[in-house]
Amino acid sequence: EDPTGAIPIDLSESNFHSGLYTEGALLLAEGNYNDGVLKVNGLGFPPLEPSASSRAYFGTQNYWGGSSPTLLKFSKRLLEYERLNFGASLIFLADCWLDDSAVMEKLKKLFLGFDDSPPIAIILMGPFLKCKSNVTQLRSKFAQLAEIIDSTFTLKNETDIVLVPDIEDPSSANILPRQPLPASLVQDLTKKNKRVILATNPCRLQYCTQQIVVFRYDLLRKMCRNTIKFPDNGQLADHV
Repeated sequence: EDPTGAIPIDLSESNFHSGLYTEGALLLAEGNYNDGVLKVNGLGFPPLEPSASSRAYFGTQNYWGGSSPTLLKFSKRLLEYERLNFGASLIFLADCWLDDSAVMEKLKKLFLGFDDSPPIAIILMGPFLKCKSNVTQLRSKFAQLAEIIDSTFTLKNETDIVLVPDIEDPSSANILPRQPLPASLVQDLTKKNKRVILATNPCRLQYCTQQIVVFRYDLLRKMCRNTIKFPDNGQLADHV
């Protein structure tokens, strides 16, 4: 243990194990500490740990989020409901270009088609504009989407509509996590449908005992852009 809080390291002869190394990553350094310098022989990532092993340390504590004091993943009542409700579904759609007439036509068919057996939720992920445009246009497109959903009978009352913005959607800085769409942008939709949820990107969803992470982003591109050390051999996909 080093009491100073800072140790000089020598990476001149270190061997980087497989993976993309980015700024801020947690790494394990193997080497020898001599004369006040850590001479690193190998640099790699911490070993993967199964989720069951991690949960053994947390018990029933709710680290996922929400109002429940205990983790809903272990709820026997919800598990039983989930098994009985085996026909339930969640629909995930990306690249929902509301300014594309073909997309809007298909969305209308989708909503009307599910009206007889509405899913638990429909998750619509951005970008919501195919062509870069102003906020006023996007607001009008959400108003059109509101008309489509309002034309259904059962779906609008039983299905949650979750909107997950892309990093390219308006009124957001190019950072993560991406904040929800501004309420003023979708007010025509939220006025007609009280089951619209404005989510962050990434966001976490809980359906009964299932935990779902929604992350709309080209993460590999971001990792490559911020990498400090590229793999020396093999295909890039093999290291991710």
